[in-house]
Amino acid sequence: MLERIWECHRAGGLAAATAAAAAPSPEDLCYLAMLAFSDERYADAAAFAARAAQASPGDVLFQSAAAHLARVAREGKRNVYVSAEGFAAFIRGGGNVPLYQETSAALASQYPEVQFDLLDIGAGDGMALLPALTPAVRRVTVVEPAAPLLERCAAALSARGVAFEAFGGRLQDLAADPDMASRRWAVAQATFCLHATCFIRAASIRRRAAAPSAAAARGPP
Repeated sequence: MLERIWECHRAGGLAAATAAAAAPSPEDLCYLAMLAFSDERYADAAAFAARAAQASPGDVLFQSAAAHLARVAREGKRNVYVSAEGFAAFIRGGGNVPLYQETSAALASQYPEVQFDLLDIGAGDGMALLPALTPAVRRVTVVEPAAPLLERCAAALSARGVAFEAFGGRLQDLAADPDMASRRWAVAQATFCLHATCFIRAASIRRRAAAPSAAAARGPP
């Protein structure tokens, strides 16, 4: 059912996804809450999560999701990446270490051997990007909404002598920026961020990547 909900969301948005789950299970409701959250429909996300928690009162995940999304609906979403130090410590600990190593290797394996321009969406502080860079990368455009992380990534690229441009904002902000309208990239990649971006919005930037098979390492939808 979750796959069906996802496909309907891709095709017709949250309304279609909701209609696909005529008799939703608590798991379905929690997934709908996540989709609503990704669409920035926080009141709907809180409502779905509350229904999931009510249907399964003993489930810690559903209860926690309901409490968190109720706060988001009431107070707004907070930037969890406001601290570069906290984020850096998190992704450099535990199972994230081999995860990022394998991600960097997967990215590098998809790069062309000829010179090309690269777009990295949600670059963070560059932990996945930097080890993946090859001599064929002519120029990098890094997109990151969290200013502290973007600053770290830009400093690391500068220290390596890599030509780059840093865009402070989200993918949809880049797609809507008239100054970026003429930019083209041979390869576009995203590591662990597109699951939080509406598919319809993401599609607008995909059309501007010259290569239809642009490399992407990303989390599940």
